[in-house]
Amino acid sequence: MFARFSAGVLALTVAGCGLTDTKDNLATFDFTEVTDQQVEAGMDAQGFGRQILFGGQTPTPTRCYNLSAAMISASETITITVNARAKNETCVNTPGSFRYTGNVELARAGTYHFTVRHVFPNGTLPMTTFTKDVVVQ
Repeated sequence: MFARFSAGVLALTVAGCGLTDTKDNLATFDFTEVTDQQVEAGMDAQGFGRQILFGGQTPTPTRCYNLSAAMISASETITITVNARAKNETCVNTPGSFRYTGNVELARAGTYHFTVRHVFPNGTLPMTTFTKDVVVQ
């Protein structure tokens, strides 16, 4: 019975029915505060296997912020929104700086239009947007 099941799964996989395909997803996102300098907003990205590896940096209104990321994908367009959220702390009014890294796992090879947006609550800083075409094998 196991041999028939294994042969059936192998046949479906070879036929390309998509049982082994995964959806595009934001696999990791990490950030760290930069304490020794102020940074200018920026982003870079590159393809690595079936992934897009990306990194960037952004200033924040104060040091009391956390960053989070969300992804939207449609065909060959991927948008990462990096949200800066104020922590519930009393904070000295000193500008902050953060760097981040992440990776997006992709189901298909191709050229992707990759965009990262930095978004701040209540317009405390203007949104910044960076775009790069990335080739994934």
